[in-house]
Amino acid sequence: MSLPFSHKDGNAGAISLRRHAVGGSLDNGKISPSNLFVREDKLVILIHGFNVTEEAANLSYDHFERYLSPDVRSRIVRLYWPGDTSTVADSERGEQGLLSRVISPICYMAKPKTALGASQLLRDLLKEAFRARQANGRNSPLEICFIAHSLGCRLTLEALERLIVTKGTNSELPFTLLMAAAVPQYAVTGSGSFTNMINQLDHLWVLHSSDDKVLKRFFRPGQLAEHAHFPDFRLSVRRALGRRGMPSTDRIKVLGGSWDHSDYWPDADIARAVDDQLTDMPRSGTAFDILSRNISERHVLARRTEDRAMAEITPLW
Repeated sequence: MSLPFSHKDGNAGAISLRRHAVGGSLDNGKISPSNLFVREDKLVILIHGFNVTEEAANLSYDHFERYLSPDVRSRIVRLYWPGDTSTVADSERGEQGLLSRVISPICYMAKPKTALGASQLLRDLLKEAFRARQANGRNSPLEICFIAHSLGCRLTLEALERLIVTKGTNSELPFTLLMAAAVPQYAVTGSGSFTNMINQLDHLWVLHSSDDKVLKRFFRPGQLAEHAHFPDFRLSVRRALGRRGMPSTDRIKVLGGSWDHSDYWPDADIARAVDDQLTDMPRSGTAFDILSRNISERHVLARRTEDRAMAEITPLW
């Protein structure tokens, strides 16, 4: 059962690249409202990751938006793509049953290809958007920020790669955030396939964590299906960007924390830092510096709490 596609009140719009709300295949793309790219000049696209149904994506987006100002929320575009796997029956009825919950996580190897296909669809939608803006006399650049998580980071980088090399796109890319990126580390460093592109972004934040159990468990096995796209087949060098990070530069800010894979969207400090970055509110220090300080203080507090708890344990000898 499919309902008319619409976007959440208070958001700028939504984009769906999925045929079903649960599992299923890629669709050509639905946009709400249909004139989204002509009507708006500033957009912030949220992109979920692997093993996420449409309902689960909305829950993650709701958590994140809770800490955003009305101004930034009004620029939000929620993007949906089939990063999960389900039985045909569950896809048709729009609910994830027990079998689908079991098979979806272990089907990761098939999903980088889906993310690549989704990036191509998003690129095509954006190309149409630029043509529509030109036809409607919208000569101002379209400003697009990307906030992505997990395998959604791969989708984002692929789309940005195509967007930047496409001629005639009157666009600006002021800010991109990658959280728990399911992307090979070497693809964004050295002579990696995304290195030139990310160095052209105005501001890129990369948040990573060695405590990420999902990337630790699934990322390298999933890379077995990636030989054609990333020619260096050695699994030993296929570290996940979302676990190991990358070197910082003036434009690329990198921060490691103790997040597990699902901890990023609900993190108030991350959302508030993004809000600061996207608005002109006066603040002491840059938005990233404040985020770094908050994460560091949280880590120190957690260690003190852990040490205090250990000290209160009565010895058994």
